[in-house]
Amino acid sequence: MTILLTGATGFLGSHLLKTLVNKGYKVVVLKRSTSDMWRLKGFENTFKSYDIDRMPLQTAFEEQPIDIVIHTAWAGVASTDRGNWEIQMENFYFSKKLIDLSVLFNIKKIICLGSQAEYGNYNEKVNEDFLPTPIGAYASVKLFTSHYLRNIAQENHISWYWIRVFSIIGENETQSWLLSQVIKSLLVNNSIELTEGEQFYDYMYVADFVAAIEKILNKHRDDSGVYNLCTGVPIKIRDLLCLIADKLEKDKQLLKFGAIAYRPNQNMFMVGNPHKFEKTFGIHNLQPLSIIIDKIINSYI
Repeated sequence: MTILLTGATGFLGSHLLKTLVNKGYKVVVLKRSTSDMWRLKGFENTFKSYDIDRMPLQTAFEEQPIDIVIHTAWAGVASTDRGNWEIQMENFYFSKKLIDLSVLFNIKKIICLGSQAEYGNYNEKVNEDFLPTPIGAYASVKLFTSHYLRNIAQENHISWYWIRVFSIIGENETQSWLLSQVIKSLLVNNSIELTEGEQFYDYMYVADFVAAIEKILNKHRDDSGVYNLCTGVPIKIRDLLCLIADKLEKDKQLLKFGAIAYRPNQNMFMVGNPHKFEKTFGIHNLQPLSIIIDKIINSYI
């Protein structure tokens, strides 16, 4: 089976690529000539890649017998870019081209990553029946892209899966993200300024995320639709960061809670209900948080 993967040099995509290659899938990667390959060290020669800034997007479809498309690429995910409509709309246009080419070349299945942000601010566990009320460009364009995928895929009898991803943590995450910054600061006994940390989020280990995507790949029946990919377990940020400090045997006073104000429209409870995904694809064993944190810390030591 040949899988076309976007976003392979990113956090989630790189973990997906390594697993797919190790499982024997033929992987075709769309990237840019300027993409940083550090996450794929040792895997550079295990897949066919196309630099889409140097050749038409269509070339990969013309040259490779693609069966399934997995679309994880999305620019402007940093908080400073999420409100940039120009960047976010470029994501839609790229996604549209990918979906349209999938139709043209008779792709069987499309898996795209959505976001918990599409729901907006709810103070309870959200399921797929909740009305999305996205705030800002990033979430709004994600939701719009999901509607385009649904309409085009249904019109052309393509299996489609829009996976609303909640908070994924693990090795090789972006260095500017919260856990990475906290671990690096604590390792050298530097303090770090934080919000009060009273937000509750739904954290899933990246290996468990990959295992869930594999379940979709291996599903032969068409169960197209929108799915939450989450644990359903609320974890307070303050508790998570204190757990990291305890594991590192560092003074929790280095964690300067309350030094930074919450962002406008800060979501204080973003937790998903995983029932629909589990009912459709089965329940997979999630790794305990304490073990996950050990693995992440060890990747920095």
